[in-house]
Amino acid sequence: MRSLDHQTGAPPPQRFTTRVLLDFITAVIARSARSVNGHLGHGLTLSAIQHANVEHLSRDPHTSWAYAYVAPPDSERRPISVHALAETLSSSPETTRRHVDALVAAGLCVRLPGQGVIVPAGHFDTPSTTEQRGHLVTRFASLISELRRVSFPLEARRPNAEPFRARLSDSPPPEFLIGRGVTHFVLRVILDGIPVHGDYTTGVLFCMVMVENTRHFTYDPEVAWRFASAEQAPPDSLRRPAAARSIATALGMPYTTARRRLNRMVESGRLECRDGGYIVPNRAMDSPVMLANGLRIHNWFLSMLNEFSATGLDILN
Repeated sequence: MRSLDHQTGAPPPQRFTTRVLLDFITAVIARSARSVNGHLGHGLTLSAIQHANVEHLSRDPHTSWAYAYVAPPDSERRPISVHALAETLSSSPETTRRHVDALVAAGLCVRLPGQGVIVPAGHFDTPSTTEQRGHLVTRFASLISELRRVSFPLEARRPNAEPFRARLSDSPPPEFLIGRGVTHFVLRVILDGIPVHGDYTTGVLFCMVMVENTRHFTYDPEVAWRFASAEQAPPDSLRRPAAARSIATALGMPYTTARRRLNRMVESGRLECRDGGYIVPNRAMDSPVMLANGLRIHNWFLSMLNEFSATGLDILN
């Protein structure tokens, strides 16, 4: 079994981490999309509002742990204006306002006159959001477990300072603290990818195709490391085609919408049709823009792990 030795000066395993992390991220996005009837725009907007409301809490260890196991009250949430939200999402104010209006109408967020919008604390006590939060934490724990199984050097993420205040395996785990950190990471990846892919929906579909193409060897301890760095792309012949219907089902999206979007990417040369499905060919993956994006995903993931450990969360136990 191969592993990564940071002392050898080997190139970062950005293809490896991109495959693993996009499998995790697309699962989180799919669960979020299904909670808003398959509308990716609504799901992204809701996540961005949630993050903006509580981002400041993660900057201070005291407030991080004060709200590690419970939802911060509305008095601690900082509203975000539609204009600021549009800038965050690289979207037009009109489009952003439509998403916000739909979320308000659905009771998922509220407007505070003259201030902006918040996702109220009560939203996080519903059965659906409790289940969604549990799913995110469980998926994150599984991600860490799989990385350890394939010898990713997570031990390097341990800080020198002890003791830890909680463990990832605790029952219950600090779900709200973990959720804030993971949501920040996922949003960074999403927002960085929008200019790369042109729009959010196209980016999600592209990433889901890529994940389906390579999942059969993503967690293989031997094959995973064989195609780990930017210089070691898996051959197109190793990719398994992704079906439009399975992607649409995962997202709760109409099949015709998913197929139309995927076919547009075929026409632009970003995807290829093969055996009744779609693959992301290496010529699309090997562009400088895509490789740079993959390296940022890799580095942001390591930063998230460092931040968790520095906060006092033991991610390895």
